[in-house]
Amino acid sequence: MNVSLLSAVSLDGKIAGYDLENSFDWTCPEDKKFFKEKTVVAGVVIMGRKTWETIGHPLSNRLTVVLTKKSGKICISARASGICQFAAD
Repeated sequence: MNVSLLSAVSLDGKIAGYDLENSFDWTCPEDKKFFKEKTVVAGVVIMGRKTWETIGHPLSNRLTVVLTKKSGKICISARASGICQFAAD
């Protein structure tokens, strides 16, 4: 099994915040294209609740899994999970 991590962060290692008053598009078109190509092939995107709330909808042609402490479904096409475990034999 291959596991890949795609992350867009600032030079100081921070994940950018998002708010409606000061929002900005902080990834370049090439990054977005790369992200889409890789995640469509993988068939799944795992994200946190705040990223989910920023995007606001499932990404097309990919299962969207949202990691959150809140229980229940985020929407019809996204799954919410409170625990994510990776185990190796």
